[in-house]
Amino acid sequence: MVFEIYEDEDLEPDQVILRNKYKEAELNGNLFNIAPFWATKIDEIEDYSFSGFSDNRSYCEVVVSDLYYISDFIGLSLPMFDKNWPSESRYISTLERWSMKLPVDPPSISQILNDKVHLVDGRHRMILAYVLKAETMIVSVPNKLIPALSEMISVKVLQK
Repeated sequence: MVFEIYEDEDLEPDQVILRNKYKEAELNGNLFNIAPFWATKIDEIEDYSFSGFSDNRSYCEVVVSDLYYISDFIGLSLPMFDKNWPSESRYISTLERWSMKLPVDPPSISQILNDKVHLVDGRHRMILAYVLKAETMIVSVPNKLIPALSEMISVKVLQK
């Protein structure tokens, strides 16, 4: 199956191949064969500034659907393939890593405002975990927000 390239896009051939691969997998229901794999070891983390290895943050396990419904995605929404390559490429690069069993940094919560969780990093990864129907996921949470988050959803602290 071949998907069109939109007039405003200047994609490299490998980007078109990856887009087609995952759009087709989504259409055929094959995305569900991919499972999220979160980087939680110091040598796996790419962005230390938001990681659970910071003295003031912890890795926590949460139920994906619970976090999804209380998150503010700041304008980001489904469908994943929405003719916006910068956004699509974030989903695709994560899917590509997960399909090779490579970890990605967990999403990082920055604040809770008006009963909504705000992610400073990882909105696409959060949505992708939801789309893939993952039961639980790892997130990096500021220690001071763990009590408030625990009042909203079930939170299991994995590492402080």
